[in-house]
This record gives sequence, structure tokens and C-alpha cells, in this order.
Amino acid sequence: MQNNDVISTEAQTSTQLSARERVGLAISGADSAAVVAAIVAAESAGVRQVWMTQGGPSPDTLSLFVAAAVQTTSIRMGTAIIPTYPRHPLTMAQQALTFGDLAPGRLRLGVGPSHRPIIEGTYGIPMTAPLDYLSEYVSILRAALWGGKVNYQGRFFVVKTTLPRPPHTPILISALRTGAFKLAGEISDGAISWVCP
Repeated sequence: MQNNDVISTEAQTSTQLSARERVGLAISGADSAAVVAAIVAAESAGVRQVWMTQGGPSPDTLSLFVAAAVQTTSIRMGTAIIPTYPRHPLTMAQQALTFGDLAPGRLRLGVGPSHRPIIEGTYGIPMTAPLDYLSEYVSILRAALWGGKVNYQGRFFVVKTTLPRPPHTPILISALRTGAFKLAGEISDGAISWVCP
């Protein structure tokens, strides 16, 4: 794990919270206003965190979260996951920066390569070497979100830029198999699994 201060602070805090406070809510929907209203209602009901998947032609999760962030005060929001192939890592970093400016410390950014039928079938993007691609992607994202500076040259990306106010957003990656879980432990703040032990 990379950001031990953030993780250990969250771990200490979670031991002081009740079971109800630690439980999050998975949300989804095709109507943007309804999703934002659901997040606002969840916070009013005492829910501490909501998670949402970015899928296909649905409304953009980070945009919905930004809209909800300005209407809420404390609920954390997490993406589980946003596919990496259709969105450049700097674009993702800019969106996380926007969220961080409006609701500091409330975003958990889950990213991953998604699935071949979605990436190649829906987006028409070749899905080449998913773990290598994800490793480069998260390296750039981490440099931008935590250090504010990126100077990266790899197989998939060449990036050089500065982010004005790095929001220190925790990054989680999708993991279904051993290689992805190992990568999560090496480069991210955690793993998001789905229907696997």
C-alpha cells in the first residue's frame, strides 16, 4: 500500500465507528437527477458512503458525484469502478481534482480495465495488456493526485504535467485474479473485487 497515513487513519477511524456507520450503499441509475437525489437522501438517512459503477452509456459517475458533492456535507463517494481505457489518466486526475476542491477527502477512486466486450465491443478500443496498462495508468494517476507532478514515459503513455492542487485521493483498482490483487497491493490503496473469493 502506498498511502499508509491515509489508510491507517481510515483504519483507526473505522474501529471507532458502529457497524451501521461502516456500511456503504451501492447506487445506480440512468436518471442523473434521481442518482444525485439518492445520494443526498442517503446522507440524510445517515449513510456514510455510497459506491457507484461506471457502465457503458450510463451517466458519468464522477460528474454525478461532483453534482452530489455540492449538495452534501460529509458522505463519501466511491467509484467501483471507472474503466481506464476510455478515459486518459490526466482527465481522471482533473475530475478528481474538481471533486477534491468541492468536497476534500470524500472521494475514493476505483479504476480498472473493465472487460473486453465492453472496451472493444462498446468503445471500439483495443484492450491490450490490461494489467500493464493499469499499472501505467495508476502510476500516472498517483503522481498527479498525490505529488502534483507527472513526468512519465512508458509503453502506453507519455505524460508531463503539473496538477495545481493535488487532492490526495485514495486510488483502488479492480481485482478478479491473483495478478490484479498483487498489483493492487503494490501500487494502489486497495482492491475492489467482484464475485470472487
